[in-house]
Amino acid sequence: MKKSIRISNIFFLLLLFLFSSINAVFGQINTGSGIAIQEVQSMPNPPLLDSLLAQHLTATGGIAWDSIQTAKFETQVTPRNNPNFSSSITYHIDHLKAHRMDIKNSFSEATICVQGNGGWSVGKFMGETKKESIDNTVAQELKYQMDITGPLHRPKDKGYEIGYIGIDTAQGLPAYKIQVSFAPGITYCCFLNCKTLLEVKRIVDAPIRGQNTRIEFYYSDFKKVNQLLVPHRTEMHNRKGVMIFEHREILFNLPLDARLWLKPE
Repeated sequence: MKKSIRISNIFFLLLLFLFSSINAVFGQINTGSGIAIQEVQSMPNPPLLDSLLAQHLTATGGIAWDSIQTAKFETQVTPRNNPNFSSSITYHIDHLKAHRMDIKNSFSEATICVQGNGGWSVGKFMGETKKESIDNTVAQELKYQMDITGPLHRPKDKGYEIGYIGIDTAQGLPAYKIQVSFAPGITYCCFLNCKTLLEVKRIVDAPIRGQNTRIEFYYSDFKKVNQLLVPHRTEMHNRKGVMIFEHREILFNLPLDARLWLKPE
């Protein structure tokens, strides 16, 4: 039982990371990729939340986000303290309906899929295959992974609770601090650079098997995909260390085979 919980926790952390890195609505910044900085005019006082969200959306693709229905990500994950060991992840999302993650490394393979209020996982380790069903409690913790466009894109329409906290610093620069809350007990604190409205940092507080966990994410290497600007590198910091995630390919609105969500026999 302990092994099962440990594997599920790893899955959840990876899913949580991927959701946090790919569905954030990002502002434009000069990252060496030829994309020009899009600055927001300086304001003496913090803007109202609705105005800030509207400017953030405009700076990162505008209404183009409304057309996003599916996504696929090819990602490499490497621990900072062990750069010679890495895993590859393929991630599929059907917006607000389902998501699936396939992980591979030199000694194991794993798949986790959540659709609606349930799901399944399959793990292969040292020649042994283990299949599990995902119960409603875990599915509820993970269902927000299905939101491709993220917590700052029309949050009220999705039933999220959102509030403006104030101005803080992130990566040494002033940043607007916005908190988004989900049930059951998942809270995101998003830091938007005051000049570019780029989300440069996110703090996630979320339950994992009933235990509250805090993770910090830092975004960089921004590149355009279609009309949208998304980060291709994220660092995930938690009490166990730092993981580096590099998206090698990002595709939007591609056809997804319905068999992706079917549990293997």
